[in-house]
Amino acid sequence: MQIGSSPVPVGTLTSDALVSSISSAISVLCPPQQTGCDQGTKVPIKGIVYVEDDSKFDDGELLVQIDSASFQQSGNENAVRSALFGMAAHSFAAAASGNNCAKHTYNVEELRRRDDSVDDGNSTLVPRDHPHPVEESIVLCNAGHFASPQYYAQDWREQEKPGPQDYVSVEINFKTGPGGALICDFIKGFMEFVEATFTPELLPEEQVADNEIGKFFFL
Repeated sequence: MQIGSSPVPVGTLTSDALVSSISSAISVLCPPQQTGCDQGTKVPIKGIVYVEDDSKFDDGELLVQIDSASFQQSGNENAVRSALFGMAAHSFAAAASGNNCAKHTYNVEELRRRDDSVDDGNSTLVPRDHPHPVEESIVLCNAGHFASPQYYAQDWREQEKPGPQDYVSVEINFKTGPGGALICDFIKGFMEFVEATFTPELLPEEQVADNEIGKFFFL
């Protein structure tokens, strides 16, 4: 049994829930009628919670893929095959515990009135009411980046090519949600709009130096 040491965020998806999710993904990648697995597909597990830039998100994805696999027999009746799948799934869950879990803090906005009291939802807000940042925390976990259980037959040393009779190597990777990409796309599109709109010909002559447009900064 080989287990990866590089941490991969699994958020709050731990214990039996992580075992079930990984097992479901493996069953998609390794159909019962085949002696191998689909090594070109990544099965997403959605809804992974993560904290980034002091904000909590729940749109992360855990991508499950098979690096390599081979089984002497196909079908769920193959006890070794089923055992290897179970060992891989449980190894990820075992890793996502203890010291591999940590508390993360993030900010949420609590709506408050001008008198600094918390809004109870029953009163009408006025323009000067404002959101107030409140710090909260959540425990998030990491798992190893791969699990590779292997089964060796009793006579494996006597074989022409000594090695495991059955094996599977499952890898997981974490992917953040679309929020960051959307922000980058917005800024890129906005800058293209600015450059196309505020050309030197449209600006007063005294505001243009050497036909250059001033830089924009986002804070």
